[in-house]
Amino acid sequence: MARNLSLMSWSEDQPVHGLLAGGCAVPFIEEHGLWTAEQEAAADEVERRVKELELRQVRIAWGDQHGILRGKNLEVGHFLSVLRRSKDFQTATLIFDTTNNPVVPPFEAGALGDPRMTGLPDGVLVPDPRTFKVLPWLDRTGWVLSDLYYQSGERVPFDTRGILQEQVGNWPLTGTSSSPASSSSSTWHASTTRSSPGRTPAIRRSRRRSARLPTGSGT
Repeated sequence: MARNLSLMSWSEDQPVHGLLAGGCAVPFIEEHGLWTAEQEAAADEVERRVKELELRQVRIAWGDQHGILRGKNLEVGHFLSVLRRSKDFQTATLIFDTTNNPVVPPFEAGALGDPRMTGLPDGVLVPDPRTFKVLPWLDRTGWVLSDLYYQSGERVPFDTRGILQEQVGNWPLTGTSSSPASSSSSTWHASTTRSSPGRTPAIRRSRRRSARLPTGSGT
C-alpha cells in the first residue's frame, strides 16, 4: 500500500549528514570544528526551548545571494538530531535568479567561477543556534539561520553570512575608526569591481549621508 511520505515522521534509524548507519561517524560540525563554545552552549538552550515549548517543526533557513531565504522544514525529532550534525542541502539554488529561473548553465565547468560547483554538488547546511527564534505567526514553529558548506568542510564562497563575517573581520585592516555595524551616518555598498564569483566582494564607502531622525521622535 502506498504511503504518504509527507506525513511520515523522521526516526532515529534514518541517516543524517555526518552520521553513518550505526552512528560510527564523527558529526560534520565536530569533525570540521565549525562551532564555537558559544554556539555549543546556545545549542543546549535551543534543545531546552524546543522541548519546553513543545514545538512541532523548525525551519532551517539560508539566505541566498538575492536575500531570499531557502531551506527546509524539519519535524522536531529530525531537527534535534541534525542541529549538531548539519543537514544536506542542494547548491542548485545558487544558479537561480529572483524568479527562480536558472541563469547559469548547471553542468558547465567553472560556470560560477568555482570548479567545485561544477555539476551542482550537494552542500551542507550548518545551523547557527545563536539565531534561533520562535515564529509568532505559525503554530509551534521554530526558525534558525544556517551557513552553507561543501561536503569537504570548506565554506561555499557564495555563503552570504560568511561573506559578511569576512568583511567585518577585515574591518580593522582598513584603518577606519567605525565599523559597518556601528556606522549610522554613511551608506555602505558591496563593490562588484575587481571581484569574481569565487572572491568576496570588496566594500567601498559612499559619501552619501543618511537621513537623521529629529531628536525626541520617539522611535
